[in-house]
Amino acid sequence: KRFHPIYNTFSHKIDKQEARRKLKLKSDNIILYFGIIRKYKGFDILLKAIAELKRKKTGFHLLAAGECYGNYEKYTELISELGIINYITWHNRYIPDEDVHMYFSAADIVVLPYRSASQSGITQIAYHYDLPVIVTEVGGLPEIVDEGKSGFIIQQENHIELSEVLNTSLDIDTLHEMGEYIHSFK
Repeated sequence: KRFHPIYNTFSHKIDKQEARRKLKLKSDNIILYFGIIRKYKGFDILLKAIAELKRKKTGFHLLAAGECYGNYEKYTELISELGIINYITWHNRYIPDEDVHMYFSAADIVVLPYRSASQSGITQIAYHYDLPVIVTEVGGLPEIVDEGKSGFIIQQENHIELSEVLNTSLDIDTLHEMGEYIHSFK
């Protein structure tokens, strides 16, 4: 087997509050979706999960950082339809390497709701920044996740399960403990 290495080519993590201030984020918990947006990456699934989550919790915000390859209007319409515009900041553009650290420094958890995949470098970037991940059980994504310790593995195309995992995991102690585990795991 061959795995993506942990990426350590990006700038060091900066203070969480400083990163959030620079990105104009004020919520207690920041959920990060990072990378290009294509149908197979399940951005729409995450948006539906956010709509479910807002019924249970309000102290969170989704930070989506990545350029949409395709029709971005279908996502903006879905955001409007679901009534989650106040729960999402979307930087619909390519994020240059020198800015990557700001997004991951601001986040508490990274979500990869993929419909299909072989592997993804996003998990390795998250681990570089000691961030837990939520991945779907597709391709090689679950292989690097130690369930409940470095992240969570969910069924693909299941926005309800994703919402439930976010609801229970957006706890400062849980995420902090996971970050410490990832640090030693690396």
